[in-house]
Amino acid sequence: MNALAGGQLQIDVRHDGERIRGVNLSLERPVGAVSQLMAGRPPMEVLELIPMLFSICANAHRIAGGRALEQALKLMPSPDEAMRQEQLLAIERFRESLLRLGQGWRYPLQTPNAERDGVRCTAALAKVLQNGESTFDQTAFNAALFELRHWWQAARCSPQQEQQWLDSRFERWRSTELGDAVPVLEPCLTSSLIAAMERETGGEFCSAPKLDGQCRHAGVATVAANVHNAKAVLTDSLKALLSQMEQGLTQLESPVLAGTIRPYAGRPGVGYGWARSARGWLLHRVELVKEHVARWQILAPTDWNFHTDGIVAKRLTGVRVARESAEALVGDLILSLDPCVEFEVRVKDA
Repeated sequence: MNALAGGQLQIDVRHDGERIRGVNLSLERPVGAVSQLMAGRPPMEVLELIPMLFSICANAHRIAGGRALEQALKLMPSPDEAMRQEQLLAIERFRESLLRLGQGWRYPLQTPNAERDGVRCTAALAKVLQNGESTFDQTAFNAALFELRHWWQAARCSPQQEQQWLDSRFERWRSTELGDAVPVLEPCLTSSLIAAMERETGGEFCSAPKLDGQCRHAGVATVAANVHNAKAVLTDSLKALLSQMEQGLTQLESPVLAGTIRPYAGRPGVGYGWARSARGWLLHRVELVKEHVARWQILAPTDWNFHTDGIVAKRLTGVRVARESAEALVGDLILSLDPCVEFEVRVKDA
């Protein structure tokens, strides 16, 4: 992200020489500043501003914001436009997952300059789609998609190599048991969620969200919500990241419209828009007054996943792990939750 929409995650772990006794998280993101920047502007100006604010998951933010505006204005996208949006989201999920795979997990990609070439392929494919319905070139799209699929087939490990790497990468956590997860975030406009967002006055909910007194978690790590063994949790999460890339390619090759999320039917001029980003479900809420933005709220997966009382603290508090291994364990768990900001882990004596 750029300087305005960036942030930092600090994880301080208290260790007594035998166990992790406490975890303090500090997530700093200028959510309030971004929302203030959007207030008072015409809606279309805000949509044009979003890609300049968010270089990470920019399409997800733009599409979630667009869907919120459509609800507020009682507009309906054409089926072709809705499909184009789903394909743009699929490309972005693939790209963001690739970057996490290579830069975070150090996955052993099998071709020279693999990460750079993969990003180039996704950019070429997105460029064709971003031309819009009127100038869409199916031949160019098919060629770019073929290149991306061909690249991934060459760059990905064989199933046997991949399993060997996973086993080796997480073997050190084979005997480590984690605590419970928090509930999984579902893309559903419950009365509790609507009330919390409408009640908010200064970002206090979106920056530290809870529903019905409970935190939630989002993204690929949700596949391991009922698992406690650390090796299994991390292996399942990384396999889900790889599956997310395969599913993205499948969506591009055989596009299917996502199921419709029940629209908001409350106050006029208000709209909610969901988009499935690489890190989980993203929600934008828009409130219009006299054709200008009165309020624009953003509820992102990172804010759910790194709540002070959320899944990180629940998973780690009380875990038996050697002090010299604690930083690595915490780092792996954080990577599995895929923050959209830089993070630092510090281990201190309890």
